[in-house]
Amino acid sequence: MLEGLVVVNQKWDFWEGENTRTVTLAHASVEDYFRSEKFAQEYPGYDLRVGPSHRFLAQTCLSYLLQFIDHPLIHKTRTNYPLGPHAAENWYYHLSRSDDPVLLSSLVVHLLQDGSSQYAAFNEFRQYLWSPFQFTKSLSVCSQLGYTEAVRFLLQNGADPNGNDHGFTALLAASFHGHIDIVLILLQSGAKIDTALDQTWIHDGWDVPLDERIGKQLVIAYKDGRLKNYNFPDQLVVTVSKRGQSNIVRLLLKHGANVNAATKEYSALGAASLHGHVNTICFLLEKGAEVNATSDTYGNALQAASHGGNLESVQLLIEHGAEVNAVGGEYGSALQAASIKGNLDICQFLLENGARVNTEGGEYGSALQAASLGGNIEICQLLLEKGAEVNAAGGRYGNALQAASLGGTIETCLLLLENGAEVNATGGRYGSALQAASSRGRRGIVLLLLARGADVTAKGGIYGSPLRAASRKHCFDTVCLLLNYKKGADSDAVGRSSGSAS
Repeated sequence: MLEGLVVVNQKWDFWEGENTRTVTLAHASVEDYFRSEKFAQEYPGYDLRVGPSHRFLAQTCLSYLLQFIDHPLIHKTRTNYPLGPHAAENWYYHLSRSDDPVLLSSLVVHLLQDGSSQYAAFNEFRQYLWSPFQFTKSLSVCSQLGYTEAVRFLLQNGADPNGNDHGFTALLAASFHGHIDIVLILLQSGAKIDTALDQTWIHDGWDVPLDERIGKQLVIAYKDGRLKNYNFPDQLVVTVSKRGQSNIVRLLLKHGANVNAATKEYSALGAASLHGHVNTICFLLEKGAEVNATSDTYGNALQAASHGGNLESVQLLIEHGAEVNAVGGEYGSALQAASIKGNLDICQFLLENGARVNTEGGEYGSALQAASLGGNIEICQLLLEKGAEVNAAGGRYGNALQAASLGGTIETCLLLLENGAEVNATGGRYGSALQAASSRGRRGIVLLLLARGADVTAKGGIYGSPLRAASRKHCFDTVCLLLNYKKGADSDAVGRSSGSAS
């Protein structure tokens, strides 16, 4: 039957190191003939039209995988079934193009039984195929494939729409691949969109982020009336604002999303401000976003923008009424947030616009302590010139000198001392500046502090004394320095600890 219709070609296969033979059609018209009604009528046992051909191939793939009902596949015998990966990868491709997919639904139901030997074999073959995700649960797999009928069937039979599948969900699978019908089915079945958005960190490198796909699909569904009375979750609005995706923010707000949507970390405006997305900031403000809305982590949008380092964002927020001295959040104030990140231009702008230099609060107690911890000497100089209290107490490290001794530079420590910093001031995590420097083995700063009269026998802090801090952290050069210093170290302090300075 095939004489004159096909040709056999030989070609050297570089990778295999041998000649390989391939069978191809003799001419493009042969394919048209095979797929014609005439051929189907002349050879009824060989219907090569597209629909029947895909049905046959889908049935073949499914049957191949279902053979493992009787004899479970084990890893070491996988290579005995060379068609396994092809069948696992392509059964749905053929099924979706079949002329009668329903005809094979019973085979599909048998294959997709979670926990069955045939489904285990299916997943064994699939793990060798490249994919951005390695789903193993049938609901996630079908959501990834876009197999709407199977998703609906699985949900009706008890599948969990929020089931964890190697850290991901079916909603993520459907959203990432753009299967809007399945997204809607999952949402209407109780899938939590926040759970999917929590996983978007893995997609930052993709051309179209996951949250944009979800946002577009929800808006389309909302406009079409397929998702009535749906409340867009705050996290979706915050996430797209964080990414600066103004077009999606605009669509969400147009269809009922909350312009003041917020998470524990920040509001939508705060998220855009932190990452310097000026266009998104402008749009949110135009739509009525509360410029001084508060949140736990960044306090407010101005604090977030000051931490993020985009001066234009800071200027824009202040122009729209942001309170420059608002307190709250982990950094206490916008000035402290800018100081810890070393954003000199923003510190200058905030001070020019009325920021109080000695505002208390936040993790670092004051802007000067924050700048000192980061070793930002220019900001420290600026703050001191503006009247910062060099010995202000409070915050994680007690005072600016202790912070500088721990994480700053020797130049910063010298600046603070020359401006009146008390070398033996107590308080904070390390009790004293000398203990802070000793715990990190910062020999130069230890020498500076000792030269300025630091007390090597001072008690307090998490380690009890500078000598104990150095010994606990295995900073033996510092231990020797403290022991040999002319004022001597109280060696008895070491005996009371579980470690030893020797």
